[in-house]
Amino acid sequence: MSGSTTGTRLLPLKPGLGPEKRALAEDLRRLFLTLDVSVRRYAARRHLNASSVTRYLSGERVPPWDFVAGVIVDSAEETERPLTTEAEDALRELHRAALKASRRNSEVQQLQDRLADTDEEIRRIKTRERALEEALGDRHRRLSDLQRRCLRAEQRVEEQRLVHSAELERWEGEYERLHTERQDLREQVLFLEEALAVARAELIAAEEECHRLEAELESTQEGENRVAATSLMEALEATDRTATVTELVDLVGGLETRTQHAIASELVTSASRTREIAEVSALLTGLYTAGLHHHAEAALPAMVMMRPVADVAGLVAALAAARLRPPVVTLLQASVRLHTPKDVAGLAGLLHTAGLADHAASLLGAAAVTRPLPDVMDAVGCLRGHGFAPLVRAALRAAACQRPIRDVLQLLNLLFQDGLGPLVAGMTSALAAQRTASDVAEFLAFARIRGLDHLREATLTETEQRDIAHLADLIYALQRTGNHVATEGVLLRAVGSRAPADVAVLINDLHMSSSFHESSRALVAALTDASAAGVRALVTELNQGYVGADAVLKGAARVCTPGSAAAMAATLEVCGLHEQAETLFQCFVDTKPAGHCGMFLQGLHINGAPSMTAESLRRRARRSTVFSLAQLIRALDTPALRRHLDTVLLVCATAQSAIDTTLLLKNLRDNDTPTGPRAERVVNRLLEEVVLHQPVPGQVDLLLALAMADLGDYARHLEALATRTEQAAAFTKLLKATNRQHEQRPLSRSFWRPKRQ
Repeated sequence: MSGSTTGTRLLPLKPGLGPEKRALAEDLRRLFLTLDVSVRRYAARRHLNASSVTRYLSGERVPPWDFVAGVIVDSAEETERPLTTEAEDALRELHRAALKASRRNSEVQQLQDRLADTDEEIRRIKTRERALEEALGDRHRRLSDLQRRCLRAEQRVEEQRLVHSAELERWEGEYERLHTERQDLREQVLFLEEALAVARAELIAAEEECHRLEAELESTQEGENRVAATSLMEALEATDRTATVTELVDLVGGLETRTQHAIASELVTSASRTREIAEVSALLTGLYTAGLHHHAEAALPAMVMMRPVADVAGLVAALAAARLRPPVVTLLQASVRLHTPKDVAGLAGLLHTAGLADHAASLLGAAAVTRPLPDVMDAVGCLRGHGFAPLVRAALRAAACQRPIRDVLQLLNLLFQDGLGPLVAGMTSALAAQRTASDVAEFLAFARIRGLDHLREATLTETEQRDIAHLADLIYALQRTGNHVATEGVLLRAVGSRAPADVAVLINDLHMSSSFHESSRALVAALTDASAAGVRALVTELNQGYVGADAVLKGAARVCTPGSAAAMAATLEVCGLHEQAETLFQCFVDTKPAGHCGMFLQGLHINGAPSMTAESLRRRARRSTVFSLAQLIRALDTPALRRHLDTVLLVCATAQSAIDTTLLLKNLRDNDTPTGPRAERVVNRLLEEVVLHQPVPGQVDLLLALAMADLGDYARHLEALATRTEQAAAFTKLLKATNRQHEQRPLSRSFWRPKRQ
């Protein structure tokens, strides 16, 4: 390898050298030329005299072996090709041969070798001594522990032996007692088994006699009842045709007294089928007055089946006038269950015409809720065009509120197919006001498929007037049906129209159900549109909820866009809610990628947030952890925020220890994203700030810390920067002194002096 005049060019070998010294000098010169440094620089690096190094390399003086070993190590580091073991052994033989040529040096070397071997043997003996002492101490401890455990075990065995001896004596006595008692019980069992067999035989004989007597008594009573019933039915038939209402009531009461319930009910049923409506009404009134209502209720279904619809309507009107609600209810229920759709519609029309609109609505509504859908459509068709539209709407509203949602949707389809679309509005209104959120969402999906936008909007408008719990359930249901547009609309309208307390409940509910995106949208909308007082009221209400404002803000920071997060943080700061703004800021910066964090910080800067002022950034940089600070630096590394980045880097360079700065640089290098020009630029900028603002001792401490943390590139760059400043001489001197302070010098007295304990 060639060198410059002042570089690696060496003086020629001294003439007249012996073959051993010449061979050693030639090999040593070849190794030294691979270092590509001058003799003077190498002497300074190794803290040697330059003239001594020159004599070693020219062969004038045989160097000590530690000098040769140092050249071997330096050559291996420079060329990255370490010397083989054979080559190093050959070089050592040459060194020994050269030393033999100089008798005094050979003796010194031999003494040094013997000293080194003796020192190594001493270290091995001390190591073995410490190991044996530790093993002996461990065995002593284990022996003492085992002795204590053996003593405790012996004591426990003795205690258990005494206890079990006493227990054994007690159980032996107990066994004798139980054995005697068992023998006595066996004798008693044999005696009782014999007595039981005798009693069973007597029981069988008594039961046979009882059955015979019961059969004889039953045959006798049946004969008497047939004779009495024949005469009684003949008397009742005559009474039914001729008796007055008052007499009929008295007769039913008499039958009730004699427990002839079936006959009494049959008498009332027969009278209800044949008598005039006025008399039937009077009879029912008398029965209810006398407390015999169950006979009346038993007769009414048969009357509904046998009498015309007009008679049923007349009876309902008469009973309603008499304020007898129970028989009216029974009549309407029987009509719903037993009449045809046409008769139900006819009865409802007659009741409506007679001024009993409530009864008519109850009848038709019950039919619309319980009867099959074809029957409902038949009944509606019978009333169509006769001025009964309010009655039909009321019935359909009842169906919309109480029938399963699938039936309601099918009924809507049937109404549209029959051209009865105008009747649908009342149904949708009732559905929106009373059905569950999942039912409303299913109807909205149906309306969207059918293109019924006006009904869908009207339903949304009405159902949004309900309580906040219903709105939260509606949002979940709309999410499940995939109706994201409606979900967004319901959410934003609720936030815009409700009080802060309701909005806080909605946001907390959404957050607790893991609907973080919806919770975030609601929070962004609430903070954007509200006044300062409204924002403070909302945060207060959120803190009173189960999860609290901090948890909601953290959830929003994880899912919302950088622009939305920046707008929220700026709003919170303007409203004086600095603690909440800090929570949002820290969570967003800690959890988002550097690019998103950069956009977030740019948004804060554009909105004029106080957190982006120089003083705020300095405070944040001083109190942040290494991870948070690294993330903040990466986020600030954008053209728009370069001035803010310089502020943070200046704090890192001046207010942090060398260890913290090293950890920060390592974090910047070992980030998940590949290290590129941007990361290198930030690192270089930070090192420049260190050189400009840190005193020389701080720079040296950082360089040493970087070297120990396997950040050699950064350490070399820092050294290069420091040696170009006005303090270069002081830096170099302190660095050399520090390195020399930590070097081990085997030939110095302090190296061999025993260390103080």
